[in-house]
Amino acid sequence: VREAGGRFAAILMDLHMPGIDGLAASRAIRDHERKSGTPPAAILALTADVLAETRAEAERAGIDAVLEKPVAPDLLRRRLAELTAARPAR
Repeated sequence: VREAGGRFAAILMDLHMPGIDGLAASRAIRDHERKSGTPPAAILALTADVLAETRAEAERAGIDAVLEKPVAPDLLRRRLAELTAARPAR
């Protein structure tokens, strides 16, 4: 979800992607935000993995919320709205 001015308000992240996993990608995004002074985007992860350790790893990687797949479209919209509303104005 992109805001006016080109910044991302929210990022949908799959935790299991080829090449780089969502945890590593999220850590890289958070590192870039810190180094550049960019306000953090909300990261909402999607996964079929239901293990508690996966959720703990996601939190350590800077992911704001995790939804289990398959996810209902209404739930996805609601969580995105909640996460972006909780972000400070930029």
